[in-house]
Amino acid sequence: MRCRFCNKDKRLTKAHIIPRSLFKPVRGQGKYSIEMRVSKKAVKEKYLQAGNYDCGILCEECEREFSPYDAHGHSVFTKVFKEPNIYRDPAGIECAYVLPDVDFPLLKLFVLGVLWRASVSSLDFFSNVDLGQSHEDTIKSLVSNGTIEGADRYQFFCSHQRDNPYSKSILPPRKRKMDGVNYIQLYLPDIQVVVKVDKRPLPEIFAPIVIRPNPPHYLVFMPFKGSTEDDYFEGMKRAIRDHRWPTK
Repeated sequence: MRCRFCNKDKRLTKAHIIPRSLFKPVRGQGKYSIEMRVSKKAVKEKYLQAGNYDCGILCEECEREFSPYDAHGHSVFTKVFKEPNIYRDPAGIECAYVLPDVDFPLLKLFVLGVLWRASVSSLDFFSNVDLGQSHEDTIKSLVSNGTIEGADRYQFFCSHQRDNPYSKSILPPRKRKMDGVNYIQLYLPDIQVVVKVDKRPLPEIFAPIVIRPNPPHYLVFMPFKGSTEDDYFEGMKRAIRDHRWPTK
């Protein structure tokens, strides 16, 4: 079969869209993580020992291309909870975790790698992600060359819902639009990563929390109670307006 990354006919491997290591918090002490699908007829459960993987997109050699990026993403997004460093605004209000030891190019390539794999995957879990050929080709080139030069259209920021009763869960990604700009919202355990997939600029209000080359890098606190997914961007705007965010 043809590998979607090198475009060669090769034996394909079990390619994880979200790195296997990030499913460990989901699984906890159990042997399996559980995928649940809710419909009007029933709730279906599927037991996954190592998370979602797709056997139809990558050869083994190409899957290894993602390893350094996946390793860094796992390090940052798990260490932030193990060794919490909380940013407080001048009034003393807790606003965010400070992401630790971020290597900006590696972290951005991690996010782009997850986004690309989600887009080319045929798994139902990632069916909401369809970047289109132009974005898929651009991101594949960035990941393959290990560069983020020219990747401004893929700016991203991160949030965490501290009072979420469904912690350690991973939801399917979803497409979002705000002020005419397109985004993909990716879910990791206790983290939401919002990626702009658009040539148009990010609304200026989000500038303080966008993950940039230089620290600080924030994992912004978002309230869960009383909120819906449709409230997400308005909630982010309120969180930014209500606090002072140093950017250097």
